[in-house]
Amino acid sequence: MVPSKLNSIAVKISNFKLAVNYKFNIITDPEWVILVLNELEGQWNSASKEIEKAVQEIHNFIYPELDSELESKEEVIKRNPIVYTIYGPGGLNRYKIKLNGDIEFSEFHATKEDLKKAKELGMPIFN
Repeated sequence: MVPSKLNSIAVKISNFKLAVNYKFNIITDPEWVILVLNELEGQWNSASKEIEKAVQEIHNFIYPELDSELESKEEVIKRNPIVYTIYGPGGLNRYKIKLNGDIEFSEFHATKEDLKKAKELGMPIFN
């Protein structure tokens, strides 16, 4: 099932020809990230749950620091670029989540085939 945000877009998941430029960000485009994760990992039933946990972790990390140190959100993000890791099924592939919601594929924790596929899908690579 394609999320409602993408219903009106002619998307063929198998080759990712898009009419719209989506960002790899779990806050601004979570549906897109879930589609890409499912393409990389196969139909991964817990992808959306992992995204929800990452968004909650970002919230839990940023807002207490904002309250206690009176920093701006941008200062907290700059000081702590990576806050969460999503482990793919089996734990081999890993996805680094930044405080601003950007997601990157870890090249250190992947097979050559999965790294190639992530690059073909346009996912940013963490190295």
